[in-house]
Amino acid sequence: MSSIDWSSLKLPLDKLAKVQNQDGSRLILRGTIVPVEFGKIGEFGELRVKEAFIAATDVPTKGTFVTLKNNGIVCFTTPCFSTDQFILNQPQSSQISSIDLSQTRATPEQIEAANKEIFALGLIAVGTTKVVDDLNPTKKDVKFVATQFYLRVKPN
Repeated sequence: MSSIDWSSLKLPLDKLAKVQNQDGSRLILRGTIVPVEFGKIGEFGELRVKEAFIAATDVPTKGTFVTLKNNGIVCFTTPCFSTDQFILNQPQSSQISSIDLSQTRATPEQIEAANKEIFALGLIAVGTTKVVDDLNPTKKDVKFVATQFYLRVKPN
């Protein structure tokens, strides 16, 4: 890749600088690679960024990268499998009944923003999926335990 085109993010210059200066382990970019001609040198790829996500905390990631998104199911009892879990860059998906963000050491404001993302476009998170047994064998909770999550960079 020869260059990165950030223009579609439509960020003010100060906010764009903060994104560009992130440690690579704290930043996720979504976009497309397009060919760009560089005169006599030849053709190289340019990443055209469509979305950027920044890690909520400095806690190291451990586990599988997933997107968590509310699926619209509403329940009157637990467990309630109301969240779809999509493994990033894989066709696999599954439903989970609860999400634990406590290991991320995020602030209450960051956790609130994460919950809003789950109900909006989806939250990128890293962690493991665990089956939590209850006394009642028909009520097994499938919980996603996050070690990190990434908040979408917004223009304002």
